[in-house]
Amino acid sequence: NPSKEDIYVEITFPVTGSLQVSIVDPMGRVIRDVTPSIAPGDTEFRIEREGLVSGSYFLLFRSGEKSFTKLLILK
Repeated sequence: NPSKEDIYVEITFPVTGSLQVSIVDPMGRVIRDVTPSIAPGDTEFRIEREGLVSGSYFLLFRSGEKSFTKLLILK
């Protein structure tokens, strides 16, 4: 998913609730936090690219006690 523009994230969320999304660099530093509004089912939200340099990052998704991570590559 190499990206040159804003980042669009699609996610399927089982319930209405809060979701915390962090962009984390390879050294583990949180670069940006986003808290999108999430409804049950398929949801898409945008993260602004401004200020993020090219490279590899991780998207860390957290909701309650659950979390998962996805690789993000920016061109």
